[in-house]
Amino acid sequence: MRVSERKVRALAKGLAKTLNEHEGCDLKGAIEGLELEIAAAIHRELKVEEDLDREVEETLRSLGSQLSDPSVDTELLRRKIKQQLAKQKGIVL
Repeated sequence: MRVSERKVRALAKGLAKTLNEHEGCDLKGAIEGLELEIAAAIHRELKVEEDLDREVEETLRSLGSQLSDPSVDTELLRRKIKQQLAKQKGIVL
């Protein structure tokens, strides 16, 4: 999934603000540090999904000529392959 850096920063900032305002959360440092940690976590998760998507595309390419059959729904197949790979790797989508 492609997400712009601007969106990641905005999401991280919003999450950090929400956490900081929560009564049960006692922030021990600057909120900017929390924003950076949240943004880094988002980037790690996006990379996991990008790697998974790349593997799905490689699998589809390896099927090659079998996908030329008009009765094959490639989007459905793409979703099923992704779900199966995620399950095998312990990735929660």
